[in-house]
Amino acid sequence: KHLFAWVIENLVRNSLDAKNGKGNISCEVYMMNEKVCIDLSDTGHGIPTSKFKSVFKPGYSTKKRGWGLGLSLAKRIIEEYHKGKIYVKHSKPNEETTFTSYKRVTLNYSFINCMSPSRKIIYQLRSCSLMQNAPKQNFFLWRYIP
Repeated sequence: KHLFAWVIENLVRNSLDAKNGKGNISCEVYMMNEKVCIDLSDTGHGIPTSKFKSVFKPGYSTKKRGWGLGLSLAKRIIEEYHKGKIYVKHSKPNEETTFTSYKRVTLNYSFINCMSPSRKIIYQLRSCSLMQNAPKQNFFLWRYIP
């Protein structure tokens, strides 16, 4: 559970770096074919199509002080520990990049929407069981509206 949260945090940190203080980050959680899918998108500098797989290799980084370990560890955690997948869904240079990660779950799921008092952030809490007869796990997502 904690490793999965670390993966999401790493993707968000990469998105913050990619957008250089400008633009948006959004997250969408949805069910597809008994899988919970998380799309994390940003309006940063983008990733060339030729690098979609390279970004997950250890040592690959475009940051001056990057070690290139974050996405390689994220991939290992999602694929080996959670038996899911993580990949670059799409990217357009200087427009939008979306990473998708997913793992299998049962279809026992519900969600609650709410908006911050400033009406700038939409919060959504979703719950689903990650395995048969398992307690529900909560997924919290948000979207900032500038």
